[in-house]
Amino acid sequence: MPCVPRGEDGTRLAAGDHANEAGNHLRTITTIMKKIIVSILSALGLRGLIIKSIAWFQNTRRDFGLWYHTRRFKPDELITYKSTPQGEMKLHLFRPQGAAPADGFPAVVFFHGGGWEGGSVRHFYAQCTHFASRGMVAISVDYRMRDVHGTSPYDATADCFSAVRWVRSHAEQLSVNPDKMVVGGGSVGGHMTAAVNFLPDLADPQEDSSISTTTSAMILFNAVLDTTERGWGAEKLGDDQLRFSPLHNVRPDLPPSIVLHGTADRVTPYVNAVEFTEAMKQQGNDCELFTYPDVDHGFYRYSLNRQLFNETLQVCDDFLVRLGILPAP
Repeated sequence: MPCVPRGEDGTRLAAGDHANEAGNHLRTITTIMKKIIVSILSALGLRGLIIKSIAWFQNTRRDFGLWYHTRRFKPDELITYKSTPQGEMKLHLFRPQGAAPADGFPAVVFFHGGGWEGGSVRHFYAQCTHFASRGMVAISVDYRMRDVHGTSPYDATADCFSAVRWVRSHAEQLSVNPDKMVVGGGSVGGHMTAAVNFLPDLADPQEDSSISTTTSAMILFNAVLDTTERGWGAEKLGDDQLRFSPLHNVRPDLPPSIVLHGTADRVTPYVNAVEFTEAMKQQGNDCELFTYPDVDHGFYRYSLNRQLFNETLQVCDDFLVRLGILPAP
């Protein structure tokens, strides 16, 4: 069930060749510019600037590519869910068409990846567009990040708790059914997905803990599931790596979950996904692992691989149909 991009006038847009061609041109141009600048800096003996220039070009190419490939997906509304010393944090909201059911629309809330340091709220724009077309209120969450706000993993994770609490406490305003809320995320966003459901110590202690952040289902894309040295993130967390680790805090009565992971993932080891799935099942939880052979990190993103984007989207759609959160198409 592919997600078809549409322009502002509602016309269908080709999703493949022109975007891929533009991406190839961008890679060629930035590679040439990078070589020129690196050569100049090398001649001047400025090694530090060489390293920074390479990082700058890589980030610029990545950010432009993400914008280019997702530029046709536009949220219907940006809503402030939290005011922080670093600024207002927003929900990027995609609304379904038509009148809401008597009990409200189901909702899905996505957290992007980026290692608690970077990333973009645009990562899940395409998924949000699809699920809005399926009758869900779909939300991509902006949260604090080190490279933008100078903040820590604790701040980023606490923001995600705040986002879920805000959606639940404003369910009537959003026409959302609070009993059909789903959370999903990629990489560290997958960690946040698990955290809001069963790592309550990571929430902001100043918030109202009586507003539950437990949801109806979890969707985990190449998620950070083990924050010890056997997984990812231990060096950022120090003595808190076990406290942050979903794998080491699995318990019974957790929401149904799907785990989508590539065997060639060079960031979050595939073995962590296997171990997490087994731990969930041992505790009596509904958890299914979908394995993608020889696939690296970020494979589910619209901007990186259209075929795998559509395949993973279908898996998510089928999962929500099975749970009765979505109707069969």
